[in-house]
Amino acid sequence: MTLPTAPLLGWDPAPSLAAVLALASGVPGVQSAWVGAPEALPTRVVASVTAGGFEPVVKTVGGVSLVRLRYRVTFGYRVMGAEDTAETTMIAAALAFAAAVEDDRTLGATCDQARLDATVADSPPYALVAGDEFRLYPVVVEVTLRRPFDPATSQ
Repeated sequence: MTLPTAPLLGWDPAPSLAAVLALASGVPGVQSAWVGAPEALPTRVVASVTAGGFEPVVKTVGGVSLVRLRYRVTFGYRVMGAEDTAETTMIAAALAFAAAVEDDRTLGATCDQARLDATVADSPPYALVAGDEFRLYPVVVEVTLRRPFDPATSQ
């Protein structure tokens, strides 16, 4: 099976970041989503998207240069005395998000390929944020962006 290829969009992260935020916002049960780290979690279930690391990959064949850029999507659950539903709510949100990424690995043609890594949640924390208890469940989306590359003009 051949995956569809996004056009050479360059290394602009804005379109893929907006696509990841839109997917996180569309997860059933997520009441609020934003870009950036939360100062507080205002509702029961939220999602925040922050930039992670990146890895440039020089391809001398094919005239294309790649960058693998990672976004950290953190689902937050305001416990509010409902500890018994924290785990099922967080894994349901993460699985719905994973399915959305799997359904369109080009994230609406904003990247060449996206893949999800939820192993960062092998030890997901409970955290105190602004005096309330929250369950935080992180996943990472790695997107591959492409731009033209001419080895003849590269130094």
